[in-house]
Amino acid sequence: LVVGLQLVSCSSTPHESRSVPSEEYTDRSFMTAQPCPPPCWQGLELCNATRAEVTTVIRQLSFLDASRAKTSQPYRSDLCGDSSAVVAATDLEVPCTRPKDSTCARFVFRDDVLAGIVLHLNYELTIRDIQAFFGDPDFAAVTPWGPECVACELTMFYPSIGIAVTHDTSACSAWNEQCQPVQDGFPVDPAMRVTRVEFWPQAYFDIVSASGE
Repeated sequence: LVVGLQLVSCSSTPHESRSVPSEEYTDRSFMTAQPCPPPCWQGLELCNATRAEVTTVIRQLSFLDASRAKTSQPYRSDLCGDSSAVVAATDLEVPCTRPKDSTCARFVFRDDVLAGIVLHLNYELTIRDIQAFFGDPDFAAVTPWGPECVACELTMFYPSIGIAVTHDTSACSAWNEQCQPVQDGFPVDPAMRVTRVEFWPQAYFDIVSASGE
């Protein structure tokens, strides 16, 4: 469900902290725009870079463990071209160097051309931090999920930049405490931790905006 988004300047809600890897094992390039600004990432341009080029780049990055990369089920394959076409869609999932049991990046391919990038952050970053860098999003969405209890995710969309930023949680209380209030028009807690940053071509944002999800 697409919703309007308000941000408040303070928080009374406790948020879990976690161990943060040293700088060499984290990636903040989407905020520094180095070596290129979003939706380009580490020199890889969406709808242009090939699977071979992606493989070459990730082998050079200290925060990704390319030796343990594996193919995974498609995240989505209706981008970078005609959505009605039959495409070979497989993704590449790459673990973090630190911590070793976490996934740090997922690369979405359409016919072996890079169609999207999903970064799973292994360090603390809040919605307040994102707003300070990118301003208010064009729109946002809250999505319930979980078969036995209602957890949720809150996603902020920046089509002009080419990124979507998500806070998600597996806590059963999350829908009532975090997402339902946003859906009802209450402000978002800016201390919420960002867990995922995604890079997509314009087609993705058109699909999400049109769907009203």
